[in-house]
Amino acid sequence: MGVGYSHEQGNIKHEKFSKVTINTSNEYKVTDHFKVGFQFNGARMLPADAKQVLGAIRTTPVAPVYNAEYGLYTALPEFQKAQMNNPMVDVTLKANTTKAENYRASGSVYGELNFLKHFTARATFSMDYASDNGRTYIPIIKVYDPTVKGNVSTLGTGKTEVSQFKQNETKVQSDYVLTYTNSFADGAHNLTATAGFTTYYNSLSRLDGARKQGVGLVIPDDPDKWFVGQPILLLLVPPQTAHRH
Repeated sequence: MGVGYSHEQGNIKHEKFSKVTINTSNEYKVTDHFKVGFQFNGARMLPADAKQVLGAIRTTPVAPVYNAEYGLYTALPEFQKAQMNNPMVDVTLKANTTKAENYRASGSVYGELNFLKHFTARATFSMDYASDNGRTYIPIIKVYDPTVKGNVSTLGTGKTEVSQFKQNETKVQSDYVLTYTNSFADGAHNLTATAGFTTYYNSLSRLDGARKQGVGLVIPDDPDKWFVGQPILLLLVPPQTAHRH
């Protein structure tokens, strides 16, 4: 039996990844001709909230990153801001706005019987189950933009949003194999014949949902409120703007 834990922090600020694993297997010899066994692997993973930073390569090197007077990240120059945002907006202002959990369990059990001296029958049942769920929050993001009135621009729709998904997948397989082995002429010739069949079942389901803030009803920057079915009374909070450092 083995248990493992890993935790990593990426090269990009705020990115973290963790994973817990467990695995075990065993075999039991019931008689001289019959044995059974099992194998199991399980994992729980919290994936990193990865952000796209490829724009940092394409961004013009003359664009300032941050405006200290306004305390805001700056918009890119006029000829670029229609195609991309300041990369630090994603890295900092959208940091940890995706909460996800992935679960995985797989295993098998088998039985093997030797009979009539030359025959071996083996049955194996396997199952693989995966469950993934995640929630994403889009905050109101303001940047310094000297080309607009007031020098402050709001990115996107200017409204908070929440999206949520859950996906389950189940795979079940069974294998039935009969093997015949024999040798002839004092071992000069060997014969092995195998016959069997396999059954396979696969099920996949996914549910997605999303909602935007209502009139004046801003969704808080609080992971406890990032649910599509969150009661509306809990969302009666003053307007918020993302300020992360």
